[in-house]
Amino acid sequence: QSQLHFSSISVPSVKTEPVKCRKGFKACKDGLECVMYSHVCDGEQDCKDGSDEDGCETLCKTGWFSWQT
Repeated sequence: QSQLHFSSISVPSVKTEPVKCRKGFKACKDGLECVMYSHVCDGEQDCKDGSDEDGCETLCKTGWFSWQT
């Protein structure tokens, strides 16, 4: 019997097209997923890359406030 051994195999990377989001959804920066606009800047990371919170001002929970001195 003959045996075939590989020390390494190169597989070309597959380039995927950025996801197309439905109305009311925003694409994450990585282009792999969409989140609802209501989840953008809500203080919780919904995109795996966290891009739904990029550039958001710090928001306080209801009943809380902040100030600068």
